[in-house]
Amino acid sequence: MIGNAFEDVLKCVIQADDGLRTTNFLKLVTEVVFRSGLLDRLLEVQKLDIFDIEGAIHAYYDVVSQPCIACRGLGEDKLSGRYAYLHSMPLGKSLKIVRDYLIAATAKDLSMMISFRPREDGDVESSYSGVFLESTNQSFDYKFEILSSFHPTPAVCGFLTEEGHVF
Repeated sequence: MIGNAFEDVLKCVIQADDGLRTTNFLKLVTEVVFRSGLLDRLLEVQKLDIFDIEGAIHAYYDVVSQPCIACRGLGEDKLSGRYAYLHSMPLGKSLKIVRDYLIAATAKDLSMMISFRPREDGDVESSYSGVFLESTNQSFDYKFEILSSFHPTPAVCGFLTEEGHVF
């Protein structure tokens, strides 16, 4: 039932036979995400986290000049072997570990919004990016946003906020 309702909503956007609109819409989304290069950029940012929280916490306590509560419960033999090198790093390196961890963690929890509208025939100039969906012989304008400026999201309780309406 939900699939049929989604197909009906797509009638005014995707010019395809019944049952094929959802598939073509997914092709459209896939093409835009691929073209944007976002996934490659996200992966590069996520790779900044080389220690994960289990290592970054030790660097954090060194940065804030506090006793490391993660090491408190460990015996001296476990501490010296496992985490001593993290606690013996210069402050600049510890700060880089914490900063890189926080940046990577932010990139791991990301929301994005892609807005589409069919491009009118003959309309070759647009301030938005364009994509051609070969399977339906249609051109679309699209806008790709990382949702960092919306609070809490562009749709609250299913209703678009003012920012969500702009496009």
